[in-house]
Amino acid sequence: MEKALKGLLIYFEIEPEFTHNIEILINTLKQFTEVPDNVRKSAGLTDYAVFTRYPGGYNEITKTQYEKAIKTAEDCLKWVEKTIKEIEEQKTKPHSSE
Repeated sequence: MEKALKGLLIYFEIEPEFTHNIEILINTLKQFTEVPDNVRKSAGLTDYAVFTRYPGGYNEITKTQYEKAIKTAEDCLKWVEKTIKEIEEQKTKPHSSE
């Protein structure tokens, strides 16, 4: 998900910060597009990305937490894909001349 958000920033021709912090990436994206609530909630997944990177030192993740995290990440990825697709479709639409 972090990579998807960074990819969207690159799509907007913005060099993403060197960070794993999803909230920072989302806040940067807000300058270029509206970020829906369900995507903003993905900022809470930063802890999973950082703390679980190394063995031990964190509380076990429950199945419910795991399922919620997966759903949130999927929502975020779908939003990134949809955002790019919509922008690309706008670029290819013929302009009406009235």
